[in-house]
Amino acid sequence: MTNCEKTRESVTVQDRSERNRVDRESMIQGCGNPIVEDDFHGFSHRNCEGTEQLRERYKKAFDVLAASEKISLEVDQMKNKKQKSNYKKSVAAAVAALVFVTAAGSGVYAAARHWGILDFADRTAMDVPEEAVPQIQTEIETAQETNDTIFQCTVKEALCDSQTITVVYEVAAKEAGKYLFVPEDALPEDRMSNWSNVSDMTAEEYAAGKGLTIVNIGGGIRNTEELGIGAQSIDFLSVSDDVMDICVTCGKAEEGTSMDVAMVATAHVSGSEEVMRLQSDFVLQDMSTTTSTTYLCSENASGEQFFEIDKADVIQTELGTYVDVYYRNDKGDDPKDGLIFRIVDQTGKAYESTGGSGVQCVESGLYSQRCMLNKCEIGETLYVEAFDCWGKEVYGVTELSRE
Repeated sequence: MTNCEKTRESVTVQDRSERNRVDRESMIQGCGNPIVEDDFHGFSHRNCEGTEQLRERYKKAFDVLAASEKISLEVDQMKNKKQKSNYKKSVAAAVAALVFVTAAGSGVYAAARHWGILDFADRTAMDVPEEAVPQIQTEIETAQETNDTIFQCTVKEALCDSQTITVVYEVAAKEAGKYLFVPEDALPEDRMSNWSNVSDMTAEEYAAGKGLTIVNIGGGIRNTEELGIGAQSIDFLSVSDDVMDICVTCGKAEEGTSMDVAMVATAHVSGSEEVMRLQSDFVLQDMSTTTSTTYLCSENASGEQFFEIDKADVIQTELGTYVDVYYRNDKGDDPKDGLIFRIVDQTGKAYESTGGSGVQCVESGLYSQRCMLNKCEIGETLYVEAFDCWGKEVYGVTELSRE
């Protein structure tokens, strides 16, 4: 792609987002379901339910899915795990198995358009800086297997830097007027406002009124091990009754600038035991520039605590800021200690978080956690606040200096 083509592409994305923003703001008036950001992981979820309730909803909706050995988003990883250990010790398994659906009922039923990365970003704490917008890839060529499903899948947009991947794909019924597409974990009694602009009906009521069959739509990136993906956050927006746009966001460990991505879309027709799947393969380009700065702690600023911060690496791209905190913990990686880090300024105000990771064991006694932030400048001093995510007790703030 030439530079001129890149410029035209970025303007198209920006112009469409601005046009969509006007429509979206008028449509979501009256939808009083604000997005809630999890205190320490930044994943959006329904604000009316707790994690345990969501887990039960997922199990009820997708027992059929869990029975399959082929699906890449393994729900079996959730079984026999306590709530706390999922969030701390095995965040990757918890998030990969449990699809979080945001509750800001802002769908639109309009033809010849789709929801893009900038639209989904507007629903969450994620900010896409102006300098990252030209890196959004559109008109993505995909290779698909034989399609014997009831739907078609198109990869609409993709964006990645050295640390994360975001993909928007669209699932549309081959035959219009027969189905009501709802999110992967949605139940018939769920309100349509969770993913569309229909605010006064449940999915069951809406489908019955229009004579439609409910179909749960989902999926995600399948080749997670190859790309070093441990968790996927998924959001849904309706384009029409039988067209659903899905945004998948995740961290990655793969360092290549050109990556083969296998995206799988799934459909489960209400009352059927069959789960239909369609895989779309495409090449994703990392066009970002990455820099890394190390911050050191000259002395134990953690006080008389059970942990001690050693250092932090601050990774910067055009899209975001990523802080990897390295520390020693007398309690090991025991999830019951609830130890979580967040980045604050010198006044103690937290930077806006877009997510994070669970505990990674670097070596014996040494662990790391990642804090994902909207693009920001850190300066000469990095302030890391440690707190107990269960009891909300703040252990203190550690100051680290640029190396």
